[in-house]
Amino acid sequence: MAALLVIGAAAAARIPLSTRARAVLRPHARSHIAAIADGELQYGREAAAAIALVDRAVRLCLELSAEMQTVASDAPGVEMTSEQLASTKGLSSLKAGDNTPVTAADFAIQAFISSALAKFFPDDAFMGEEDSADLRADASLRALTQRLCGLAEPDMLAAIDRGVQPLPAGKRFWVLDPIDGTKGFLTGAQYIVGLALVDGVSGQPLVAAMGNPRLHPEPSIMVAAAGAGMRMFVHSGAGVPAKPVNYELRLNGWSERKYPAEPSDAPGIAGEDYPPWLVSRPMSEGSPLPFGARSPPGDVCCGALCKYWSVAAGTHAGFIQFVTSLKTWDHVAGVLCVVESGGRATDAVGAPVAFLGREVPVAGGVVCSAREAPDAIHERMTSSVRSARGAAPPEMP
Repeated sequence: MAALLVIGAAAAARIPLSTRARAVLRPHARSHIAAIADGELQYGREAAAAIALVDRAVRLCLELSAEMQTVASDAPGVEMTSEQLASTKGLSSLKAGDNTPVTAADFAIQAFISSALAKFFPDDAFMGEEDSADLRADASLRALTQRLCGLAEPDMLAAIDRGVQPLPAGKRFWVLDPIDGTKGFLTGAQYIVGLALVDGVSGQPLVAAMGNPRLHPEPSIMVAAAGAGMRMFVHSGAGVPAKPVNYELRLNGWSERKYPAEPSDAPGIAGEDYPPWLVSRPMSEGSPLPFGARSPPGDVCCGALCKYWSVAAGTHAGFIQFVTSLKTWDHVAGVLCVVESGGRATDAVGAPVAFLGREVPVAGGVVCSAREAPDAIHERMTSSVRSARGAAPPEMP
C-alpha cells in the first residue's frame, strides 16, 4: 500500500489543485478491467485491442503535434478558416460543406484502426467519421497520411472508406472518431481519440476507449467495458504498452458542498455556489440553465468527448449535449465511460440512448452526471433541458 500511495502522490503533484478541489487517492476498487490480461473479462479481447489501438493513436498525435506549428484561433465553435490553416498546408484541410478542419492524423488513425479491426475482428462491422474524398483531392495531405499510417495507398483509402459503408442489421460494430475536437489538436487545446464497440441489436456500447493526448504524461487513456467499470491508463511511449493506473485521482471537491435546491438568479462561483457543469449546443439553440441564469457552464475545448471525459473523471458534475440528433462517433465512447465510472448518461426523459446508425435521434438531449453527483443534480439538468425545449420532449421510437 505504501508504494501505491507514493505513485498516487507523484501523479497528484503534477496536477495543480485549487482550494476548492482535492485529490482522492485510493486503490481502484470499482473496475476489474485489469483482468483482461488473464482473459477473465467479458469482451476482454476487445477491450485489450481498444487500449492498444487508442494508445497507438495517442502516440501518432503526440509525434505529429511535436512537429507542427500550433494554429491561433480564439473563435468559438468548431469551424476554422482557410487563412487560419495556411501554416498547416499539407497537414490539414477544411471539410467541404461545413468548414471544420480535418488533418492527416484523422485520416491515418482511421486507416490503421480500420485495417487492424478488419484483421482481428473480421465478423464485426466498422463505422468511422471520415471518408477519403478530401484526401483523394490533396496529394500532399495524402502522402503525409500514408507515411503516418504505414499502409499502401489503395489499402489506406479502402480502410478509411470502410467506415462509411452501410451497417449490416443486427451485427455488432466498432465506432471511431479519430480526433474529436480536431480544432483542439490544431490550436493546442484538448481533443480525444474515441473508439467503441456497439451491440448491433440494442445499440448499447459494450467497450469504449478514449485517448486524451494533451494530458500526457498523466493518465491519458480511459477504457470501459459494460458491467466491468472504467479504468485509466498512462501512455508510455513507442514500443511500450500503456500502463494501467491502480489508483484513483478525482478532483471532486465540488461534491462536498451543499447547493441550493432551486436555480438561483444570484451570481455564483462554480464548485462553491453551484456544481461545475458543461454544455455543448448549436449557438442558435440557446442553452438550458440548470443552476440559474448567472451560473454559467465551464469551458472545456474541444469536442463533446472531452466533456464526457471530464464527467467520467469527476472534474465536473455534469454535461448537457443540447441537441436532438447525435452523430454516433461523437458520443458513444463517452457515454459508456461515464456510466462505467459510476455516473449516469440518459436522454432528457431518463432513458438510455440507443446508438443504431450514423446519426441517432435523442429525446431532448443527452444529460450525464458524475458518480459523485446526487440524483437531484441529474434531475435538475434533465428538467432544465425539458424547460429549454418548451415542454417535456416526446418519447423517441
